[in-house]
Amino acid sequence: MKIYNLKTWTVINLIFLKLSEKNNLRLCTGVHNGIEGRAVFNKDISARKRYFLEKRWREGENILTAIMMNPSNAAHDNTDDTVDQLIEVAQNYNYDALYVVNVSSFIGGSSSKLNSDKFVFDKINWRFIQQAMKESNMIFVGWGMKGQKAIFQHQKVNGIVLKTFMMKKHSIYTYEFMNSKNKIYSKKPFYYVTHPRPLRNKEKYRQQKLYKLTQVQLNKLLTR
Repeated sequence: MKIYNLKTWTVINLIFLKLSEKNNLRLCTGVHNGIEGRAVFNKDISARKRYFLEKRWREGENILTAIMMNPSNAAHDNTDDTVDQLIEVAQNYNYDALYVVNVSSFIGGSSSKLNSDKFVFDKINWRFIQQAMKESNMIFVGWGMKGQKAIFQHQKVNGIVLKTFMMKKHSIYTYEFMNSKNKIYSKKPFYYVTHPRPLRNKEKYRQQKLYKLTQVQLNKLLTR
């Protein structure tokens, strides 16, 4: 596993490096299909976590950040279909790199394998989310229903969640803003943003442009 080389780091990258060191995390770099990768993991292999993922194809500070539900096995030296699709989105919008952060830092290919205790508020994870959002020109949200429930819980625990999103409220995009059809939400609607590769139709959004969330829609995602 290749460890970071200080000579390759820009000022922005050094912020993530220092954040990793401060929280005793492991930062690794690699290359996959000609694209540079950086990822931040915890050091405890019994509970695998990924706090940050960067995929970079050229130098520059024009960044798209994607906030997803929980990490897959994509890393500094490999990828998966979701990350590949997000790279394609970022390149289509002429960005220099993609950052990926998650509502939960616990690694799991499917959120169904993660219990609700894996989605509790994590102050270290939110520091990476905050920093990634701060450095980005466009923010894509695609955390699905389970991630949405976690966002509501996080907001109740710490006001920094709402503050973080409000600071970037004019830069937040998604594929589709949804209202759950589940009857349990008939009296109080449940709004959420879809995952970029829905389980029953993984190619649904592949050629679709991103949609900018309105202030009203963002409020519905952050408060309940």
